[in-house]
Amino acid sequence: MRGKLSKLLEMPMEIFTEVACYMTPEDLMNLARTSAGLRELLMSKSSKRVWEAARTVQATIPPCPSDLSEPQYADLLFGKGCSVSVLVRP
Repeated sequence: MRGKLSKLLEMPMEIFTEVACYMTPEDLMNLARTSAGLRELLMSKSSKRVWEAARTVQATIPPCPSDLSEPQYADLLFGKGCSVSVLVRP
């Protein structure tokens, strides 16, 4: 990763995690989209606590459904794509 964001992955993981816990799920989704390194880190199972904390930052978000991961749930709520397919019959 190049540029200013490369410093995020150079800091101790405990500090990055502490900072990330104050972000909203939408912020985490946007951050994960900035580089492969941040995507790998934020989409890993070890980041579950960060996503759970982010959900509590935005207190109006209901708990994550059991059939979705925290990042999947955030993408469902804040993603720009549509995850519903429609079958059109002639």
